[in-house]
Amino acid sequence: MTVNWLALLNVAVVTLVATVVAVSLVAAAAYCLDTAHERKLAGQAAGGLRAVSFTLFGLVGFGVLFALWLIIPYFH
Repeated sequence: MTVNWLALLNVAVVTLVATVVAVSLVAAAAYCLDTAHERKLAGQAAGGLRAVSFTLFGLVGFGVLFALWLIIPYFH
């Protein structure tokens, strides 16, 4: 039995990139939601930031569901 090191490296790189993207999207969504909350408390309009925040959270949720679809062979 041999180990395909190139494939292992490929999986490691894709996992690292996907993790960085997911964490960055969640952090950006949380920042937008917090900024919208602070603007609301200050009496300013914040609807656009809330929409951006929920869109980013939705993208992360879609990414998680897509990853599950890829992993679970029953869905193919």
